[in-house]
Amino acid sequence: MWLGSNLFAVVADAKYVEHFLSSNTNISKNMAYKFLEHWLGTGLLTSTGSKWKHRRRIITPTFHFKILEDFMDVFNSRSNILVQKLKKEADGREFDIYNYITLCALDIIYETAMGVQMNVQDNSNCEYISALQGLADIMVKRMFTPWLFSDFIFNMTKYGKEQRKYLKVLHDTTDEVIAKRKKELLEKANGSTSINTEENDFGQKKRLAFLDLLLQYTRDGANLTDKEIREEVDTFMFEGHDTTATAISFCLWSLATHPDCQEKVYQELYEIFGDSNRDTTVKDLQDMKYLDAVIKESQRIYPTVPFVFRELDEEVNIDDLHLAKGTNVMISPFLMNYNAEYFPEPEKFDPDRFSSENSQRRNPYAYVPFSAGPRNCIGQRFALMEMKSTISKIVRNYKITPGSKKIVLCAELVLRSVNGIHFLINENIFLWFLSHLYFKLLYNILRNSSCVFSVHNKFKHKFEVAEPLGLHCTKRASQAAVEVEPLSRPVPLRSHEPGGQCASGRCKMWVTALLAVATAVLALLLLLPLYVIHWSWAARLTAHVPGPKPLPLIGNAPEFGKGPVEFMNNMTKLWQQYGSVVKIWLGHKVCIMTAKPQHLEVFMKSNTNISKNFSYKYLHDWLGTGLLTSTGIKWKEHRKMITPAFHFKILEEFVDTFHQNSDILIDSLKKHVKGSAFDFYEYITLATLDIICETALGVSVYAQQHSESEYVEAVKGMANMVMKRSFTPWMFFDFLFNLSEDGKKQRRYLEILHGTTRKVIHSRKEEFMKLAAKETVVDEIGQKKKMALLDMLLETSRKYGNLTDEEIREEVDTFMFEGHDTTASGISFCLWLLGSHLDIQTKAYNELRDIFGDSNRKATYRDLQEMKYLECVIKETLRLYPSVPLFGRELDEDVKVDELNLPAGTNVVFLTYFLHRDSDVYPNPEKFDPNRFQPDNIEKRHPFAFLPFSAGPRNCIGQKFAMLEMKAIISDILRNYKVIAAENVPVELSLEIVLRTSNGIFMKIEER
Repeated sequence: MWLGSNLFAVVADAKYVEHFLSSNTNISKNMAYKFLEHWLGTGLLTSTGSKWKHRRRIITPTFHFKILEDFMDVFNSRSNILVQKLKKEADGREFDIYNYITLCALDIIYETAMGVQMNVQDNSNCEYISALQGLADIMVKRMFTPWLFSDFIFNMTKYGKEQRKYLKVLHDTTDEVIAKRKKELLEKANGSTSINTEENDFGQKKRLAFLDLLLQYTRDGANLTDKEIREEVDTFMFEGHDTTATAISFCLWSLATHPDCQEKVYQELYEIFGDSNRDTTVKDLQDMKYLDAVIKESQRIYPTVPFVFRELDEEVNIDDLHLAKGTNVMISPFLMNYNAEYFPEPEKFDPDRFSSENSQRRNPYAYVPFSAGPRNCIGQRFALMEMKSTISKIVRNYKITPGSKKIVLCAELVLRSVNGIHFLINENIFLWFLSHLYFKLLYNILRNSSCVFSVHNKFKHKFEVAEPLGLHCTKRASQAAVEVEPLSRPVPLRSHEPGGQCASGRCKMWVTALLAVATAVLALLLLLPLYVIHWSWAARLTAHVPGPKPLPLIGNAPEFGKGPVEFMNNMTKLWQQYGSVVKIWLGHKVCIMTAKPQHLEVFMKSNTNISKNFSYKYLHDWLGTGLLTSTGIKWKEHRKMITPAFHFKILEEFVDTFHQNSDILIDSLKKHVKGSAFDFYEYITLATLDIICETALGVSVYAQQHSESEYVEAVKGMANMVMKRSFTPWMFFDFLFNLSEDGKKQRRYLEILHGTTRKVIHSRKEEFMKLAAKETVVDEIGQKKKMALLDMLLETSRKYGNLTDEEIREEVDTFMFEGHDTTASGISFCLWLLGSHLDIQTKAYNELRDIFGDSNRKATYRDLQEMKYLECVIKETLRLYPSVPLFGRELDEDVKVDELNLPAGTNVVFLTYFLHRDSDVYPNPEKFDPNRFQPDNIEKRHPFAFLPFSAGPRNCIGQKFAMLEMKAIISDILRNYKVIAAENVPVELSLEIVLRTSNGIFMKIEER
């Protein structure tokens, strides 16, 4: 490409880009950058050679993460102003958001670069902004107008005159601030050895701007003149203003045009912030994994800097490319980002391209939004923090939809849209007002909190309740405002009774009752129209799916009964009446339940429809967003991180733990030999709890010796609570559930569960850190110690620093939950079936005799692999009594399979219990027949007809662990006892989180 007499080589191949950007010699910017020198001098962007290297070394420490953390207050305060400014646009009319974002970015960069507030969001007509925008336009015009390349000609034009005017404004402003800050620094020099000791009025260390740090370095011997300081400050202003504003605006456009991605971002933010309006912390930004991927994908499609230029300092020869010294090279991230070789379907907006797994597959130079190599953008971490902070604040407050004007791209100094970026935004003030204020107010009052409640609309009331509320909310609707403020002491109610005093109990009761009634009425008035609209929409889209007729508001909830036994029985009736696909309503939520293997194959093999459905959110209080409940990028990253913990070499080490605890179990059972029938399930569940605690936490809880453990009771209680909430519509709402007796119980259970795990994590972490310097950790006799899952997570966190203590707790609690009751259920049902089919028990026992003979030795990992028939027995048990009889997804994208045509957002429930009893797949399905799982018979079936551990990308990560544990315990029991099912005591199935029996599993045992 030629520009005037200058030849440019345009490069958009990662192989060549890597050579140019990674070079330590070809670091000179080309002629296009010289037009910036009047403004930026020879600062970090425009300088080269030894000067550039010297400046880079001086400035790099100013972008240390500890310094960047201090800027969070600026990001929050300025984005809060932006959110307030956008309110006037939340009226359904289209508007250009770019101007708002530009002013916010300018406020941020001015305060972080110079340490002073410009407040341009409140004064957008200031001279500095006009000069900044005017000068940027002139720079672009010069770059692409060959006759303006000459300074002599340019200076005689109107553009030269305008440039001189703009430069005077910009330079004078920066020089004035530098002189002022320098004077302040010199005045403090006699009383302080470092500017870092400055404190604000609260005794906290003051935040240092980029300018302050440069002045500090100059004072400490960096030898920077005032002009050189101005060059670097102006460079930071230039590079950190328009680029960030453009990136934020295009990212918002991407979210607006892809509402499914916007919803995922919102869900991620809700998981981080809940209903809180608190400001964002650095930790919050780190937790925004999906938003991070969205920003990166937006930068791929709309790279802020679409072209990067170099002038070669030495000759380059790469394959068939030969370029002489002095050649101008134009590197095009824009063209490279649309290369299908690096990014399949490049026009598609897909944030999952930037999951850890997908990123590792690409050439690292195929995506360079901040350039790369020695001349990469020094402020990229700052930019990402600002983008995340601003975008998250907008998405938390507004739903954004694209306007009618499409963007028209234009490559200037940065990529822009010449006709702006037009949006519509919506803030449902009445729904927010109701759900986030009224319900919280009611909740706190019913918990006997102390607050002042005042409605400013020609009247004001105050009343007393007992304790500090600790909540402050203000939301305006029309001319009314509601405020809830903490009180340092109670404010008495005025009474019309003699003496001016009232019976506080009666007053409190009446106030609470009236507020509850008012809230309920307001809730019905505001929510009913939304409810009807949603119900009609969902009913229309799923009209083709059969199911029982729902009742208004509560749906089909009454048909499931009051407890887990009735629920199981009624689920069976539905399946018998409507077949393998049925639609039910739980409150306003429609659920499609399916037990067809061809349906399950489509859903489970999907790499996009991996989000769990609404019922899993009730596990969040317990498990957070660990491997079971998380989705998107966080799930993918954690799955990849945890998978090595289940490598067969590691599982081998757990076999000893299985046997040690099964020995205790066998010893505990001795008292029942030749005795009456007893409940086997209680013994098994305590044994599996001991095993999971040792393998997950690395500690022994001795549950088999102390069966009344509060931890054991808390696990049972939480499991029951989650199932109860999933099928009780009025308990869907946190504010109602938290008011109930069940809510109180849950808080007590969580205190026990989380307290136990955190205590162990703290203890193990201290021990782990002491031994971190050693390459191996050995026990007292010099053998390498077994590593529990917790130890492996701590090791990962120590090496890579990408797991917080809370994330470690979530994963450990998830493993505890998934690996305890499920395994106990599988073992118990297997022993009951063997006790009910003594011929099959004899075959399993004979297999064990073939392996062990008369020996009493413990089974090895190899022995467990040889138990082929016992494996068939266990699988047939899991067919009849799957530990997890149903599980759900919420569709992330539309799905069409056979007669089902389901839109994104639909809740789908997979009925594994009924899938496994389909007579078309399993003839005589109620019969217990382990031979169904001989290799020849397995090959004849649909691969998704047997799903005891789910399947596809979200299959159970611990299924090999579970099978080994079941084989170890069952084989140990069979080698010691003959088990006989109690007569006339049929199992009564109970559908909780796992499949259980409500009346236990009663067995007799005889010693072998």
